[in-house]
Amino acid sequence: GGLLLQKTYRRFTTYLNADAVFPGQAFKDVDVSLKPFYNIMLGAEYKLSDSISGLMQLSYLTRPFKHTDLDMLDHRILDLLLGASYMTKNGFNMQIGLVQDISGSSDAGADITFFLNLGKNF
Repeated sequence: GGLLLQKTYRRFTTYLNADAVFPGQAFKDVDVSLKPFYNIMLGAEYKLSDSISGLMQLSYLTRPFKHTDLDMLDHRILDLLLGASYMTKNGFNMQIGLVQDISGSSDAGADITFFLNLGKNF
């Protein structure tokens, strides 16, 4: 289940997306326990013009596994996304940016993910 809230005021849009996942016991045969996990995203978009926006998002993710004794699977993750969005008059959209896990990961300082998304609004 999930919840999405979004509010726009002038050039500034904020959103909150909260989800809960109840996975069941898919790994009974290998003795790996699963538990419910949660993802919460808090984001903002600031329109610099009619077609260009700046993006920022914090994402908090708990893990579905328990008692694995592996930091990579047991700890929560906090990600920071920074990016930009370009929208054409025809509804084509391009987003570009980066995501960094800033807290909770055993490798929190080691990786940055760059992304490029292309889409069409219709």
